[in-house]
Amino acid sequence: MIEIRTSKKTDIPSLKSIWKICFGDDDEYIEFFFTNKYVDENTYVLTLDGICAAMLTVIPVKTETPAGMAFDSAMLYAIATHPKYKGRGYSTELMEYTAKSLSEKKIYSLILVPAEESLFNFYAKRGYKAIFSVRECFYHNEDINISWKSTYKCDLFSVDTNEYINLRNQQLQGKFFISYGPEEISYQKKLSLLSGGDLFKIVCGNSTGCATIERVNSKKIIIKELLISDDFINDVLVKIATVFPADLYVARFPFFKGVNTNGNIRPFGMIRYLGNVNETDIPEGYLGFAYD
Repeated sequence: MIEIRTSKKTDIPSLKSIWKICFGDDDEYIEFFFTNKYVDENTYVLTLDGICAAMLTVIPVKTETPAGMAFDSAMLYAIATHPKYKGRGYSTELMEYTAKSLSEKKIYSLILVPAEESLFNFYAKRGYKAIFSVRECFYHNEDINISWKSTYKCDLFSVDTNEYINLRNQQLQGKFFISYGPEEISYQKKLSLLSGGDLFKIVCGNSTGCATIERVNSKKIIIKELLISDDFINDVLVKIATVFPADLYVARFPFFKGVNTNGNIRPFGMIRYLGNVNETDIPEGYLGFAYD
């Protein structure tokens, strides 16, 4: 018998097993997530004869409009079906149940980030639209340290959750974007710190911005979010390369920033509206980090 419900503490060992099999994360990260982010009522499971077959996590976010209006939304995260039960439509069934449940709670929209390019089509058939893009750039250490010259003095300052939220929202004001509350930013800060990175305020020239940095390994840094005036991007990257030595740097910007970086703009996230919305009036938007 199939049952769909919110999770219980007794489900956690099964959920960890599904997570590891489907996403391949190490035990340290899985334990980190369930210690710092797992909440029973924000986790939905589909069970088959009492056995967890599929799961997903709901992360509260807000959809912010250019006019300054904010709507309660939800990011669907860690959507997974145990390989033993794939091909039966369980993830779709679980997502539809979750959508109905959240709609009843007056949630405005659902957000998700497909784990791979092929899944954009899968989710499009289920009512999701790809409107969140990211500009992604790859830099090698020698390119930054040999080819670039810093024009402006830049400094990085570790910041707390509330300051990062204020800096981020200032940079994105007047845009269509996804904002995160204190608990969600706090989790990202813990995630960054765990890897050897952090959340930063950037002061460069006469401009102020922010960045979310994680160390993937000894040779690779990912700047999950870099928000500052385009005039200072090269100077900021020189500073980051000095503070975080690595061979390769991956930097992500909103599609409307970094226009001189020659980075590739690619689809990143999708949205599905749960109420009556004139979707032709919705502009392209920015999602930011998605705990990927």
